[in-house]
Amino acid sequence: MTMNLAVQVPTSNAFVSPAQIVDDMVTTYGCTVEYEVANAMGKVWGRVVNAGHASLVTMNVIKYNNPARHRMFHGVGRKLIRAEGCSQSFCAAAGPCHLVDEMKARGKHTITFDSQEPWQRASRFMPPSMEEICSDCTEIYLYAEDMYNNGDGMLSEAVTFSVPPSNWLGQSLELTSTPTAGTPTDGVSFSFAGGAQVLLTKDVALATVADIKAGTYAMGTGSCRQDDVNVGMSVLYWTLSGCSLTALVDYSVVLYVEDMAGMDDGQLSSLQLIVPSAVSNYFVETPCLFWETSPQMEPVTLSFNAQAASGMAWGFILEARPKFPNSVL
Repeated sequence: MTMNLAVQVPTSNAFVSPAQIVDDMVTTYGCTVEYEVANAMGKVWGRVVNAGHASLVTMNVIKYNNPARHRMFHGVGRKLIRAEGCSQSFCAAAGPCHLVDEMKARGKHTITFDSQEPWQRASRFMPPSMEEICSDCTEIYLYAEDMYNNGDGMLSEAVTFSVPPSNWLGQSLELTSTPTAGTPTDGVSFSFAGGAQVLLTKDVALATVADIKAGTYAMGTGSCRQDDVNVGMSVLYWTLSGCSLTALVDYSVVLYVEDMAGMDDGQLSSLQLIVPSAVSNYFVETPCLFWETSPQMEPVTLSFNAQAASGMAWGFILEARPKFPNSVL
């Protein structure tokens, strides 16, 4: 009597546990991944892949770089093997994007993916950028097999990570003065903590990093913005003047901070403001009476909303003079 038995051929090498980023530390330059292999001696490959291409990841992608992303780095500690020469999202298998395999014995090891220059969110017309390679949807894959090169190894689970901005605000933007309009020194004062670029604009939705650096959509003259200013970690107070503002119009102060590398990989922040009218305070909406249940004689409750963050209000009841048709009153 015969019978068929299902068998599964084991991989020639395997990962003992899922790979992970060391100390959860990711910088604009890269990260270090720790992994553990089972074979007494084998080889390991590793690559950074845009998560949008995760469905394409196979052993061939990781081992033979077919295809693979540009600017992927593979090595141990600071001993790096650098892959360059690819200007497209994917590279040919035999081109200089091919990363050399690494011999690894059984146990724990680390691979450092390090560009030696900030991975950045640059223009698509520049070398592939941080946004393309290491945005919020970026994954690292490892592949391990034995020394016999039979393609019978194991592909790791994805190690997902995101790259932080090179600089960011220590606190939110805050107004420190009431915006003014119609004077030679009209403008606004504000504070922030976090090189910085700042401008005041009505087109905040259009203000990209490139626009801020170029002063596109900026209001007023050069004194209404700050360009390429070196900043530290202390709280700063800036005043923008000569902005040619109009009362009761919505504006936004747009601030961009990054590190000293100038790789367009910082953080963008904005603060919306409205220039008040000539009065020191005013009603945002028309005051009205309301009752919790039904109209009643007393008490009389008045609801209103004023623009100023703090101020004073007065209220009293006057006897209304009746109005009749054709009355001159």
